[in-house]
Amino acid sequence: MTADLLARSVESLVAGMTVYKGIVPKTPTFPYVLLSTNFPTVVERAQSRMVQARELRVRTTVVGESVQSVRIIGQKLSDALEGARPVVAGWSLGRVESRPNDQDIVADRDVTLANGLNPVYAVMDWVLTASRTA
Repeated sequence: MTADLLARSVESLVAGMTVYKGIVPKTPTFPYVLLSTNFPTVVERAQSRMVQARELRVRTTVVGESVQSVRIIGQKLSDALEGARPVVAGWSLGRVESRPNDQDIVADRDVTLANGLNPVYAVMDWVLTASRTA
């Protein structure tokens, strides 16, 4: 398994909304989801020291022009990811699980839109564990 295959397996679950992977363009389409992943971390090794399991952490930032738009897209994102089980050959993937972060929906004071308002955003974190089957 490559790190890219595992990340793409989760990315493919997020459909029906504007998604930017890692980088947001200068003039984004609102609302949108910024999706970032880590390099899958080794969480278990066999006695031979071969990697047996990896954990992929996914951070999604839902950005909109209003709190309501963030809530709507956040719910769509949660519906797409929570409990989903992607498939990668040679690995048994667990279900995608949300990680509580207790962050509010907040205004991005560093950005001002054409209408003079600040976009708002919420960060949602996810985790997926993959275990070697072969």
